[in-house]
Amino acid sequence: MPFNMVPIPKIFETDATQADSHTFVIPKKANRDPEKLDAALTFIKGMLDRSYTWAQGGHVPSWLPVQKSEKYRKLEPQANYASAANNVARDPIIWFSGSGSDLENQAGAAFQTVFGGTSPEAGLRQFRDAMEHFLDTPSPV
Repeated sequence: MPFNMVPIPKIFETDATQADSHTFVIPKKANRDPEKLDAALTFIKGMLDRSYTWAQGGHVPSWLPVQKSEKYRKLEPQANYASAANNVARDPIIWFSGSGSDLENQAGAAFQTVFGGTSPEAGLRQFRDAMEHFLDTPSPV
């Protein structure tokens, strides 16, 4: 089946691609066991070394040795949209944002109603009300 993917063309003033990333966290600890730290770093390096596997699933690899590799550049259609990583716009750093977050869930719920026949103004009002509720709620962490 013929299929391709490319970055979304610029719609407004700037190119922007919504993105997020996976993160590994190593908690700060005064009396850390050096062997455990080495094991954690080895695991993280192993994940980075396997960035091509993530790329095969559709991710643009952030690990530059993989992103710039000939092997990745030949991966289609994934390599066709790698340039989208140059224009990343991340969610705001707030407790209710990120992939699969309350922000995305509320946006989806509000904007889906517009596809169902609700006016755009009503969908936007629903989204704004949800965001105001979150902004009025203290961070749980």
